[in-house]
Amino acid sequence: MRSRSVCVVGAGAAGLVLAASLLRRGWRVTVVEGGGPRPAPTLEDTYRAVVEGIPHRGIHEGRVRAWGGSTTRWGGQLWPWEPHEFEARPRLGIAGWPIGYDDIAPYYSRALGTLGVANAGLDAEGARRRGAPLPAFDPSRLRIKYSMWLPWKLRNLGRSIGRGVRRHAEAVVMERTTVTGLAATADGTRITGVRVRDAAGERLLPVDRVVIAGGAVETTRLLLASRDEGVIHDDSGWLGRGFMDHLSVRTGRFAPRDSSVFARAFSPIVVAGVQYTPRLLLHPGLTLDEGLLGAYGHWEAVLPGDSALHVLRERLRAIQAGSTPRIGLGDLGRIARGALEVAALLRGVVLERRRYFPRDATFHLRIDSEQLPDRESCLTLSPERDAYGLPRVRVRWRVSELERRTVRRTREFLAEELEARGVGTLEQTADAFDDDAPWSEAKGDSFHMMGGTRMAKDARDGVVDPEGRVFAVENLFVAGASVFPTGGMANPTLTLVALALRLGDHLDGGT
Repeated sequence: MRSRSVCVVGAGAAGLVLAASLLRRGWRVTVVEGGGPRPAPTLEDTYRAVVEGIPHRGIHEGRVRAWGGSTTRWGGQLWPWEPHEFEARPRLGIAGWPIGYDDIAPYYSRALGTLGVANAGLDAEGARRRGAPLPAFDPSRLRIKYSMWLPWKLRNLGRSIGRGVRRHAEAVVMERTTVTGLAATADGTRITGVRVRDAAGERLLPVDRVVIAGGAVETTRLLLASRDEGVIHDDSGWLGRGFMDHLSVRTGRFAPRDSSVFARAFSPIVVAGVQYTPRLLLHPGLTLDEGLLGAYGHWEAVLPGDSALHVLRERLRAIQAGSTPRIGLGDLGRIARGALEVAALLRGVVLERRRYFPRDATFHLRIDSEQLPDRESCLTLSPERDAYGLPRVRVRWRVSELERRTVRRTREFLAEELEARGVGTLEQTADAFDDDAPWSEAKGDSFHMMGGTRMAKDARDGVVDPEGRVFAVENLFVAGASVFPTGGMANPTLTLVALALRLGDHLDGGT
């Protein structure tokens, strides 16, 4: 029996969950993280990418090199995918996943427990019993799904799961240490070492197994560089390709017919510390008939910049990242002036278990859409080198006409249903919905970077096998959203955590 040891590259959600899972089973785990205990305010210049074509904000604003990775700034939304999101859709040219929903479903429950959520979820009937009756939507056209939000104090996995990893006797934690390459046997079938660089210089770490969990961009960059050095091979041509996100578009201002009725139906519900937020989905049959991708609508409550709630939200984000928030006299004045609004929010959460919408918010209907796994939407290597001598990532993010049509048609169906059921009117305003509108926070990506190391049944169609092992390399694995063959309609975090737990089972069973 080989030594039960593994080197995990990256201390974000996938890396920390996998490390904790294997440590509990008696493994020796080395975690190599390029950042430190706290995230820098902005991405270091060394890791900045070269962006071609459509701007992708998340490539710089959504990547965090720190213990905890992007969970240091994560909103915390947990969204289990549904069976049809893993299936092939020949009409759209989508091959689907090499594993199905039944392979993932048991790990969703484990993932929620690992993250600290004990609830089974919420449906429309449960919401009605809690004083949130929904309008009588046409079930053949529109349905409601409640997303979960991890409690704020648990969102930074570096401080929750990561604390246990740090303290474990069988864990070796290497921070501010960048992986610059891989070493392999002459035939390339086995990784023998991980090349790292820190303040003391560069050296080679001998390894038994390696799991790359550096996020979609950095994981793909390392494997692309390893391919170019002849360490690994890419028989499918998919390495770096199929880069995806979720297209998110503010499609118009929404005017509720009755603000109090609207708030009772759609404001978030809090159950045992977990917030549940209703999302508006088209029926899967309608989506299939229309030839659309997966998409959903949700309310965007825009607060005035001087709102007390806006100030408090920004300070809470700083605390989540591990920073000490700075509150100036101006901030204190805004909080004092908005004391009644803050008190109303707290009263709703504590007494009524509802997070009511702020009274001074303006509502917009935002639609988030799945993307096609397009080979031409890709990550490649630039001739430009960073401070570690690694080639910078070059990003070409594409948005297809199908994705634009999905947003348009979803908007039309939702607007019709909301008007017909007396909820309110989606106003025709000059908004980001227009195709000619600039790419910005109102129309762009969602910081949900996926793809680049596509999972497939065999080496002709992808980079890793259904367990996450790089084809033709017996001890090199990938954890994280880079393996996703498709991106689903919403947040990838719960699914990537489930896959990390599944990989842990595979590794432990294969020793």
